[in-house]
Amino acid sequence: MCGLLGLYLSGVALSSFGVVGIKA
Repeated sequence: MCGLLGLYLSGVALSSFGVVGIKA
């Protein structure tokens, strides 16, 4: 469960960083 949560948080972080990079 912890592994899946970490994977999910990592995906969200990468997604938000990607959106910021595209907008920038």
